[in-house]
Amino acid sequence: MRARFRLGNLALRSGNVEEGRALLGGYEKFRQWDRRVKLLLSMVTSGTLPEADEREKTLGLVSLLLEGGALEDAAALIYSGLAKNPEAIDAFQRLLAIDPDPPAALLKELATACALNGMTEEAETTFHRALEKDPLLAGAHTGLGSLLESTRRLEEAAKLLRRSVVLNPATALLRRNLARALQRLGKAEEAEAELEKARQIEAWQNPRSQ
Repeated sequence: MRARFRLGNLALRSGNVEEGRALLGGYEKFRQWDRRVKLLLSMVTSGTLPEADEREKTLGLVSLLLEGGALEDAAALIYSGLAKNPEAIDAFQRLLAIDPDPPAALLKELATACALNGMTEEAETTFHRALEKDPLLAGAHTGLGSLLESTRRLEEAAKLLRRSVVLNPATALLRRNLARALQRLGKAEEAEAELEKARQIEAWQNPRSQ
């Protein structure tokens, strides 16, 4: 709708009156949509709604944005506020239906939502899709590694968690995740080495807490 509105105005300004009027025939519909978006956005960003209401309104806003073709805005909302809610998975799937070739970051977020909601097979498949699109996406390595660890595929998990550490060597949390997997594999020395590196990073990043 936004594209139609902008193209219609461009046609009018360039003298193509008939084409402009044809395109802007749906302008009132766009105005109504835009008002609804602004209303819901003001509600979900007000900070005054109870958690359940805020989630409901946010999901409504995502649906409205998807209907209007505002895919980037919808994706941003999904990234920031919905990944831990079961209802978000439907919103993700609808976004993927509109954009069948989504960025790896979106696939990673969908996989995380599935994992958090017990959808293990879907999560694993989607993490792999994300890594096929972007083999260097550290969050996908970490998420898939944690998922494999939770299903006791520890050797696979450690391999992926090592990869996430290679991609983000200064992230203490990733080193702690790897240490935990190594500990469960019985590799105590390697686990302790990773823990020590994590402590050093934390000490460097937060010197006042030492």
